[in-house]
Amino acid sequence: MGRRLAGPAYAAPSKRLTMNTPDRWRRWLSRFTREPKERLAQAFEAVDAFEALSAGPDEQILQSLVKAASSPHKLVFETGCKLLFLLAATHENCQQAIDRMSSSQDATARFHAVAYLNASSPNHCVSLSSTVLFPIAARASGKWR
Repeated sequence: MGRRLAGPAYAAPSKRLTMNTPDRWRRWLSRFTREPKERLAQAFEAVDAFEALSAGPDEQILQSLVKAASSPHKLVFETGCKLLFLLAATHENCQQAIDRMSSSQDATARFHAVAYLNASSPNHCVSLSSTVLFPIAARASGKWR
């Protein structure tokens, strides 16, 4: 039999759980006590940026959210991407940030910009979206015929 590690293992937020408030994200992140402090700090910074951007646009704050979304560390990029895409539904500057990520020289940023697209993402979020990405996302979700 395998050994069990103490503390919670990494698990993405449940699809049943609506992670749409900063407090829920902070509670979820606080469970990961075994993560390096720098990673947790970056994930919490993304939540703070999400909260600030919900009140109004700020390019400097948006950059910290993009930095988290471009991270190679799962806990950080998952937090950053999900929050960035949540804001992109209503904030044009977040849509533009995703578009910039998709053409970044950083392969991780490009991958995350495309990987988190889905059929409900704004159509002009990524330049390739209407011709390539959204038909693929729609087909994968069963909403495309």
